[in-house]
Amino acid sequence: MMKNVNTLLKSRSMLITWTLYSALAAGSAAADSPGEPGQSSGKANPLKNVYFGEQHLHTANSPDAFAMGTRNTPDDAYRFCKGEAIKKLVDGTTVQKKTPYDWCAVTDYAEFLGMLPLMIDKTNPLADTQIGKLINSGDPKDGAEAFQIIISSVSAGKPPSYLMDPKTMSSVWETQKAVANKHNDPGVFTTLIAFEWTIDPDGPESSPQCVLPRRQGAGVGLLVTRFRKAGRPVDLSGSAT
Repeated sequence: MMKNVNTLLKSRSMLITWTLYSALAAGSAAADSPGEPGQSSGKANPLKNVYFGEQHLHTANSPDAFAMGTRNTPDDAYRFCKGEAIKKLVDGTTVQKKTPYDWCAVTDYAEFLGMLPLMIDKTNPLADTQIGKLINSGDPKDGAEAFQIIISSVSAGKPPSYLMDPKTMSSVWETQKAVANKHNDPGVFTTLIAFEWTIDPDGPESSPQCVLPRRQGAGVGLLVTRFRKAGRPVDLSGSAT
């Protein structure tokens, strides 16, 4: 009799354990991710969700990044943020994020956008300029010197005229927007069309600003002539194209 009771109790214990395990397993499978509480309910989440991304990223189209050796493109930047393995074009090494981002804003400089890559074409007149010769030397110290010349000229309000080609910069900007739109995947990965703008050092805000225009397509066009005239990013609101 006692043996039967013990067997019954053991069976019930195993049943309870299995029931709890099954419930926990089911709950775990349906659990929301830490950054998206309430997502499984399918309803609006009043607590909002947390998404991780990159708000300040430069590519070869930025004079600082190019002068320091970067040769990868905006397309590479978005693919990297999405978790793809990317080959660094300078040294051949491969880099990859362990956890992909949810969103990314490539913020290349509005000033001299896409101009420096033209310098490595030996048939381009830009290759024979002071900055072009430093860039093409292949010496990292010369690259740093080239960037110092660029940043000093901007600070002095006298940027090199040969780096201020509106046609080239506008063309690069159109490509930049197209690449952003290509990688935008609603609900999966969000791209933000953006740029970095160096404010007048004598103005009320003396540090560079990352600008994310409210209008799709706002950007570099008029900044070519206005970046030295506006004291704050808000001064450009509605005027950039």
